Formats: sequence, C-alpha cells, structure tokens
Amino acid sequence: MSNVIDITSKEEFLFVEKYRPQIIEDTILPADIKATFTEFVKQGEIP
Repeated sequence: MSNVIDITSKEEFLFVEKYRPQIIEDTILPADIKATFTEFVKQGEIP
C-alpha cells in the first residue's frame, strides 16, 4: 500500500504549494538577492 496522495487539482494542494511564488519577481526578497537569482537563471547555472 502506498501513502502517496495523488493531487490532481490546484484546490487540493497544500497551502505552501498553492501560494508559493512562481517567478523570481513574486518573491519577497531584497533587490540585490533577486538580481543575483535572476543572473543565475540567465547564465543557466546555479552554484
């Protein structure tokens, strides 16, 4: 038997999954940290 729950609709997501930022601009971070993350994405590598 498996304890894994199949989540098929967004209404069934956990609170943190439902409201997690989807893009860097949606995060609540200092501007310099956002810029750093944006550069990582542009370069295509994350240290």
